Amino acid sequence: MELGAKGIRTIHLLFSANRWEKRALMESKLLVYIDCPPASLWYVKLLLQKAAERGGYGGERYEKIEFQKRVADHYHSLRESTCKVVDGSLPMETVEEQLRELATNCIQECQEKPHLPI
Repeated sequence: MELGAKGIRTIHLLFSANRWEKRALMESKLLVYIDCPPASLWYVKLLLQKAAERGGYGGERYEKIEFQKRVADHYHSLRESTCKVVDGSLPMETVEEQLRELATNCIQECQEKPHLPI
């Protein structure tokens, strides 16, 4: 099903409106350190063929192999040496564990840095 420009814009506006409606809830659940610079960048890498094997792949507008390849190439070109790569083909529990460890380390590093007054 081709949505066309109006359909795509409508979906974007509905998504955006939903985020505004949920803004208070999201803000109450999120803790944002405005005085701590980004300490870590993570990239969950998954071979396109493995992604395509997952159930339901291709149902979304951008779940096309060629498009996803271009996105992956751009992410790869933007990656810096400090970027942490997580293997997305591992079992979900392992990926979650690795991401949790990265997040915990990042939080600890931020807590150890001096904070700027707000």
